Amino acid sequence: MVLDPATDKVLFARKARRTRILASNTKLFTTATALSRFGPDGRLQTTAWSVDDVSDGISQGLYLRGGGDPTLITSGLNRLADRVRAAGLVSVQGPLRYDDSFLDRQTEMPQTGIIRERVGTLSALTIDSGSPSEPARTAALRFLNALRREGVSIGNSVTPGLVVPGFVRVADFGSPTMAGLIEDTNVPSNNFLAEMLLKDVGGEFGDGGSTAAGIAVVREFAS
Repeated sequence: MVLDPATDKVLFARKARRTRILASNTKLFTTATALSRFGPDGRLQTTAWSVDDVSDGISQGLYLRGGGDPTLITSGLNRLADRVRAAGLVSVQGPLRYDDSFLDRQTEMPQTGIIRERVGTLSALTIDSGSPSEPARTAALRFLNALRREGVSIGNSVTPGLVVPGFVRVADFGSPTMAGLIEDTNVPSNNFLAEMLLKDVGGEFGDGGSTAAGIAVVREFAS
């Protein structure tokens, strides 16, 4: 059905009373909400934190925290490592810890349509569009290697941990703008990006980084 909103006149209709599944048009609700809430210039930040001030070049504990960037790849982690080194950090005591708590850990969202599709592993600290089965740990290992290439002395292991109030933000790396992310979601109808953005909306503006929390924010926006 094609409707002129100024006059409510139906310009064209074909089987207009037949109900249909929204399918990928559902993405428009998610991406419109994300655009409204984050703003077109908003970015999802992947960040590095220290348990203490690093003005002396030494951190007593370094953390990699995911912000739900669905486009994060190794080159982004390399740039983050470069910024950590540029902040003056040269030595880290203990292992690198990683925090993926921004989103929940229900990591796979199966899609049902014409064919079943595995979307990818959904994580606050995802890498390579959710390809690895343990994306947070994979991202942390790559960041660890990037830090070493930058000349930062650090242990050879990674382990989970939580960033808490009082930690010092050392450096960050932002995703493409929200406008760019949404274009990359809608134009090719990218299911992985849409599922990640839905969780991101819930994590930032709802009750938590879950699909259900994201849906609640989208319903509120749509209303």
